[in-house]
Amino acid sequence: MKVELRTLAVLEPAVLHLVAPRDGVSGVPELAGKNLGIGFPGKRVTLAVRRVLAGFGIEQQVRLAAIPVDSAAVALRERSVGAFAWLDAFPSEIVSGLARAPSLGIRLLDQGAALEKIPAEHRPICQRAVVPAGTYPGVPAPVTVAAVPHLVVGLARLEDEVAHNIAWALEAPLAADTAIPVHPGASRARAEAVPKAEPARHAAPH
Repeated sequence: MKVELRTLAVLEPAVLHLVAPRDGVSGVPELAGKNLGIGFPGKRVTLAVRRVLAGFGIEQQVRLAAIPVDSAAVALRERSVGAFAWLDAFPSEIVSGLARAPSLGIRLLDQGAALEKIPAEHRPICQRAVVPAGTYPGVPAPVTVAAVPHLVVGLARLEDEVAHNIAWALEAPLAADTAIPVHPGASRARAEAVPKAEPARHAAPH
């Protein structure tokens, strides 16, 4: 049975961290022929990884390997993987831990060139974000990454007032290009939250 859903809110996105050793690969294309470790493999992270690799034209040349998060630093240090993929909001505690791991040092691989090639129909679920400079130790410059939005959804038949109240309580912005259409009640809540410009005040005549 088909279930129709509607977006109620868009929460903080998770971003794809491609973490490589500081003295290892310097860009995603260099992962061709190497293993890419993935912690907690799942549909979202695998989808984001494959979209980015496809954008660089190396999807078929990179081997995805599931490795436990607590083994990531060792795998990077020993070069059993060229990089480690982790999907999380930033700053990520896991990535910060890798940055502080003894005798490692990290770099985040920039994904911007691949994101420009993602087909328009896939962009609502694989968007562009920037991890600011200095977010992680040893990463002094901003890095462009893929972002996967967290959506709060409800049934399309949800009453407008209920959808309105949920969206209002979450105080989360709505994106124009969400993968799932926005519920009318949520749209009304966001419109009400936008401050209205005050009318111009004219000086009283002397």
